[in-house]
Amino acid sequence: SGETLYHMPVDEQVAQEVLALFRENSWYIQSYVDDILYVAEHNETSRYYERMTGIKAVALGDAFYTMAGAPTKMLALTGEDKMGEIESKIRSAFGDRLCIARSKATYLEMTHPDVNKGHALAFLAEKLHITREQVMAVGDSQNDLDMIQYAGWGVAMDNAAANVKAAAQAVTGHHDADGVAEAIEKFVLKK
Repeated sequence: SGETLYHMPVDEQVAQEVLALFRENSWYIQSYVDDILYVAEHNETSRYYERMTGIKAVALGDAFYTMAGAPTKMLALTGEDKMGEIESKIRSAFGDRLCIARSKATYLEMTHPDVNKGHALAFLAEKLHITREQVMAVGDSQNDLDMIQYAGWGVAMDNAAANVKAAAQAVTGHHDADGVAEAIEKFVLKK
């Protein structure tokens, strides 16, 4: 239907502080505001993300760093070698004012502190009158951890990070080897 069931953007002041920190350090960041992807400039990183997602970015130049609007999500992209430094600084500066999670080794997602996959799954289960014990969640990334922890039956992909596997009740095949289908057949359809 296209109906938005829940939307909790990052506080606009917090977003401005995040953008200022990224600008000061010359780190790449992009921001989703009202379902539009914004970047400072089109470059190799923004074009890579466009190819991966099929979403076209709007380049704003320097106005990107002072744009109005509360973003649904802010995303840092960089090489694995620099991501640890960026994540550490973001957690130190904004740890209680953002939900911060890696969705890939080179992606750092920043959302409102009450926005994560675990909260989304709980919201949806409540709306559909499904108990937590009836929910199975399958994931492999750091941003799946809250969802795995919420679910009555959490399943980690074989390629998942160690802490995601530790939180799960079961581990299934690699995501490239139909691990989700394996989890559905084994734990839902009981084949």
